Amino acid sequence: MLQYFKFKVLNFIYQILEVLSKSQVSDIDSSRKVIKVRKGKGNKTRHTLLPRKLLNKLRKYWLEYRPKEWLFEGKHGHCCQTVPQKACQRASKLCGLGITITPRTLRHSFATTLHEQGESLITIASLLGHNYVSTTEIYTHVTPQKLQKTKSPFEYLK
Repeated sequence: MLQYFKFKVLNFIYQILEVLSKSQVSDIDSSRKVIKVRKGKGNKTRHTLLPRKLLNKLRKYWLEYRPKEWLFEGKHGHCCQTVPQKACQRASKLCGLGITITPRTLRHSFATTLHEQGESLITIASLLGHNYVSTTEIYTHVTPQKLQKTKSPFEYLK
């Protein structure tokens, strides 16, 4: 159960990382609760979820730092690619998972969590920027908890 909670925390970090690396202040749409992710995986621009907790943190951040163009600025505009990777490594160590976490790992975990919560593959495909649901199917995994909750068709026989 603790391991499952840690992955939930890492899913939240994944969303922060998406915002962190390439988003502009204008990419935050608080009324629709979405973030425009510029040139994400596959060099595609898409929208993803903006959780209320993340929005609140971003508002505090904006009030303190008042970024102009890029939400998180680096030396040459937006943050460099290594920032999300290093953040994943730090988060993995802090959570004590004992495994290497990468942005890709979090992307898979994000998709799996949404799928387990009952989201359709079409919705998840849109959030991940996939053109085909078959690509999204690769990202969703069945967790041991989900397998344990699954009932055999024989249990429905009378």
